[in-house]
Amino acid sequence: MSIVPITAGPLSISEALRWSSLGRSCVHAIKNHRAQSSIAPGMALLHPTNRSELRPNRSQRRPSGRTSECNTHVIYSRRHFGISFRRMTTTPVVEHVQLPSNPAIVALLRRPDPIEEPSSVRAGGTVTSATLKVGNMRRDVHFYVPNKEFLSRRSLKGGSLPLLIAFHGSTEHGMLFRSSSSSYAYDQMALEHGCIVAYPDGYKGNWNDGRLGSNFPAVAENVDDIAFVSAIIEYCSQRFGTDQQKTLAIGYSNGGQFLLRMLYEPKAPVLAGIGTHCVTLPEQSNNKIRVAPSPKGRVPVVMVNSMNDPVSPYHGGLLVVVRLPSGKTLGDRGLHMSSMRTARVVARNWEMLGVSEEEDEPIAGATRQDWTCRGRPVVRLVSMIGEGHHVSVPGGSKMPLFLGPALETVHAPREVMRFFKRATQALS
Repeated sequence: MSIVPITAGPLSISEALRWSSLGRSCVHAIKNHRAQSSIAPGMALLHPTNRSELRPNRSQRRPSGRTSECNTHVIYSRRHFGISFRRMTTTPVVEHVQLPSNPAIVALLRRPDPIEEPSSVRAGGTVTSATLKVGNMRRDVHFYVPNKEFLSRRSLKGGSLPLLIAFHGSTEHGMLFRSSSSSYAYDQMALEHGCIVAYPDGYKGNWNDGRLGSNFPAVAENVDDIAFVSAIIEYCSQRFGTDQQKTLAIGYSNGGQFLLRMLYEPKAPVLAGIGTHCVTLPEQSNNKIRVAPSPKGRVPVVMVNSMNDPVSPYHGGLLVVVRLPSGKTLGDRGLHMSSMRTARVVARNWEMLGVSEEEDEPIAGATRQDWTCRGRPVVRLVSMIGEGHHVSVPGGSKMPLFLGPALETVHAPREVMRFFKRATQALS
């Protein structure tokens, strides 16, 4: 990854919004939420999805250094849009980006700074990275490795070392998901449970999730992310001594969609458990992968979804990143099932062994419903009340406005690990 300068320039609001797929929704959000000053502003990226709508007129002057490629993947990595940004790819697609001088727009077009790294996380482990050769590609992955005092607790109990792979959302990267989207919560879970966490980087900020409605580069170029997962598992086994049979995986948004694809992908490595945040299965008409019950899909799955999610509707339907006031949509990802239907479809993988749907259980800020088989949960749906499209962590990092409300009542990563502890042998 390379760092290149970013400068604030005298672009008008209308000109600036042509360079952002979510800019128009931000203006709409300002109109609707002027009185709600406490709402966390910002967004992670400028990620155009509708080129015809975002391409500037010929008469308009392009920002200095910008190439003709509109489909860029840019993450702002310095405080308050300081002086630099981090590109998601080594291919130079953008040299400079000018920002509007209007403070309100600038605030809405950025992701708020993540919380400080907790002292327990900083003192309890180290971060390391590796570049793996997967086919003809080089893929980056980052690791949080707890100190020996935490990992030795597991070996003293006679248990082998588990691996947890965390897949970020679209237009993010592994370390951004670690610090901002999940607020270091999975690092803290690693210290509590004695496991290693891998944070891989998606191809140009995305994962090949198999949805026909996805226009991500990873999908368009049919990137072999399945092989990348296998490479991570093999690498961790050799370097850290993790047990390949105790590989757990969690995914947020696009990362969670990728994990749901793996349930039905014949070539996918077998996982000990899967946890997803803010995702549902695409309808079959929107899915490249055939969704049908199979023994390979008998992987314990916990879904943590938000009932007020504006991006991935809890009750199903059309998934879009932004709905414009004009009625147009940006980031159309096609039709998706409801959360309940998704859980029932996933539970069908266990039908031959006898699976039963339990009554939902109210918990603080959510409800919890299990599908059980032979006395243990195999599928769990945690439905967070009043939350938006984010990984809920009390006191966690603030997320962009367009992702919806953030009550942060539920500790979503802890719910995932609680399920893994109960439903799998990986954390025993």
